[in-house]
Amino acid sequence: MQKSNDLRQRLKRLADRFTQAELARRSGVSKANVHRYLRAGRVPADFLEALVREFNVRPDWLLEGRGAMLRSEVTEHAAQESARLLELVVNLNAISHERLGALSEQSARQVRALSDALARHDQLRSRLNQRVTPAFAQLVARQQQHLNAGEYEQAEDLAPSLEQLARLCDDQNLRVRHDMLEAVRLWWKGDLERQDVLHRRVLGRLIAAGNTRQRQFLRITYNYCAGLYAAGKLAQAANIADAVRTLTCPAVPEWDEDLLVQLPRAVLQAAQGDIAAALATVTRVDAALGPGLRPFTGNVLLGMTHQAGQQEFAQVLAAWHRGGDASLLLMALWEDTPRALADALAACDPDQPPVTTTFVASASAIRHGEVPAAVAEVGLRGAEHAVLRAEAARRQQRKEAPKLWKEASRRLGKLDGLVPPMLLLALHHRQALELGAEKVGESAIGTARRVFKNWLTLGNGCVRKLCRGKEISSVTSVN
Repeated sequence: MQKSNDLRQRLKRLADRFTQAELARRSGVSKANVHRYLRAGRVPADFLEALVREFNVRPDWLLEGRGAMLRSEVTEHAAQESARLLELVVNLNAISHERLGALSEQSARQVRALSDALARHDQLRSRLNQRVTPAFAQLVARQQQHLNAGEYEQAEDLAPSLEQLARLCDDQNLRVRHDMLEAVRLWWKGDLERQDVLHRRVLGRLIAAGNTRQRQFLRITYNYCAGLYAAGKLAQAANIADAVRTLTCPAVPEWDEDLLVQLPRAVLQAAQGDIAAALATVTRVDAALGPGLRPFTGNVLLGMTHQAGQQEFAQVLAAWHRGGDASLLLMALWEDTPRALADALAACDPDQPPVTTTFVASASAIRHGEVPAAVAEVGLRGAEHAVLRAEAARRQQRKEAPKLWKEASRRLGKLDGLVPPMLLLALHHRQALELGAEKVGESAIGTARRVFKNWLTLGNGCVRKLCRGKEISSVTSVN
């Protein structure tokens, strides 16, 4: 009974660290069962095995309370011993169907037989790992080359083989590199939820191992924040980057990566309209970065100078780097001229990631005088599409324009903490002003005027022309 109670106490400590919901999700059991295991009754061996596999829990800690909780907290030798104990316990359970607490009651002969079998298994695993690791390392390097070159289709072709080899390879550094590259590939593919999980797993491993003051750790943090940005989770990205800067970055930047993790907070500030603070940060970072990382900031800086009214769209377009199509098209749509939109579409990356294809297709439909077809996407992607549909209808003076504007307003109101780009909201509020109070309501007009006045006050010069035309001033009161 005492052993069962001790085991439950250790499970509770694990639940305090990872939450019951995460234990349930990653171990493949219901949340109700996890709750039950923490309170009373027999704890199945399969559940314990899943905890060890999914959370890197040390079996000798889980079963006997010895040593550290996680494998990352111990030496490699201790980790290997822990793995052998797990294998032994799982085999004992499978053969005898006894509960784990009865381990000490097994016959010495059975233990020796299982120990011999385990030793043979370890030797086979070692030989297999020796053969797999070089091939895995070669494929990981090739995958990185494809992703660096923007060859995402080739990267997609390698993904299944890499996934199989990752299961057989014991080299943790290689597996971290693979997860990092896989997260980048999933971002390109538009699978933002899975890339989020992979990036968190990589960062978690590095943090648990104490490997935070590394350039790789900072680069992964930046990539993770970029994935969050694509999903509209700008506040989460800024908070993560700020935390990493506080924990790992010196007061005087030592590496380019120390500078990169300053960008997520600036991106959030720009989206919220605080362009002066955002532009100051990005200008400083861009000036200090080495040439190899300038593409990370080039388009961000161009977009912010346009938002601040410091560069005309034609100047931005002439200096625009490959990629970032959605941001470029938003600026072109704000220009509200057929020429600007046509030029922006011509400059779009022919190998654009699927995450932006819907946006590009919608902008192309607007250019050709069509209303983009409705899509089933939700969240930020769905809100973006709804705003573009309303923009198309407004430009073409279609009678359904007010209805589409109200649908976009409804979707924007349900983003639940997601932060859309400032220019997307600007399009939406300009549509309200153009459609008029009779079609969208007096409150919508009042909101639009207050928003534009606030942006003008914060230095968003790109709205100055519209504010003059609608008699919106940053000085006088606007009703």
